[in-house]
Amino acid sequence: MLDLVGVNVRARLAENAGSVILASPFSDQPLEMGAYMSELMDNCTVNPATVIPGRINVNQAPWTVLMAIPGMTEQIADSIISQRDMTGQSADPNFQHPTWLLTRAVVTLEEMRDFMPYITARGSVFRTQVVGYFDEGGISSRAEVVIGATEANPRVLFWRDISHLGRGYPKEVLGVVYQP
Repeated sequence: MLDLVGVNVRARLAENAGSVILASPFSDQPLEMGAYMSELMDNCTVNPATVIPGRINVNQAPWTVLMAIPGMTEQIADSIISQRDMTGQSADPNFQHPTWLLTRAVVTLEEMRDFMPYITARGSVFRTQVVGYFDEGGISSRAEVVIGATEANPRVLFWRDISHLGRGYPKEVLGVVYQP
């Protein structure tokens, strides 16, 4: 998608006519990108796959994970951490796509092209811990579960019994204590 940004193309518009140079309607200026980038990313693709292999979520990844991205520098990772919206609740639609790094001038267009195969700004895979217990104490069960929601019917991608670690959380965190 980023190959459409800030480029000129030589084209022949009619048979036996000379060629003309057409400028991209997508400016390469960060302030102007904010006006179109979210909609472009929402409505266009160059990847025909229905599922894209896992990528690093720049809105949630810790600094050390960001540093594992090929070409990442400490300065860029620091800028990502300081400017990102970890909650996913930002009113700015650009935060729904990794291209917010470009529209906020965290990276250059060339750097963004290099990072795109490795990053995302949201995901459909969720990790959770499920805890079952009795209010009276004693027995509890705890599992770690990874759920993939990239398809119409979410499915369990990973399940591990971690009951041997105990309940792990105080009752106040797990929920309301039942009192008849």
